[in-house]
Amino acid sequence: MASINLSKVVKVFKSVSNGSSTPSFVENCRAFVTASKPLQKNRSDEKVEETCDQVTQAADAVKKGATQITNMTKDVRGKVTEAADTITQKTKDDVVDVAGKKLKQTVVDEK
Repeated sequence: MASINLSKVVKVFKSVSNGSSTPSFVENCRAFVTASKPLQKNRSDEKVEETCDQVTQAADAVKKGATQITNMTKDVRGKVTEAADTITQKTKDDVVDVAGKKLKQTVVDEK
């Protein structure tokens, strides 16, 4: 225990000799102190929380965008299927008309 306090004293003397006004071990400010365990509030914790919030917001935006893309894909597939069905039906009708005209022409030519 004495060696820890001695190292702090050495740091204080080094910081004083370097012209620093606060020793290096005083950088962390304590938000709340209990008798059993001190709770230190680190300044980087706020940045971490802020970054986590930003990441969460970005993930929500990506999720929302993915849902929109999924819905658009379903709509496009529906339109393509509808167009394909329409083209197929039109082609069938045209083939029947051409076959009917050809058959009629063949009957007329035989008479």
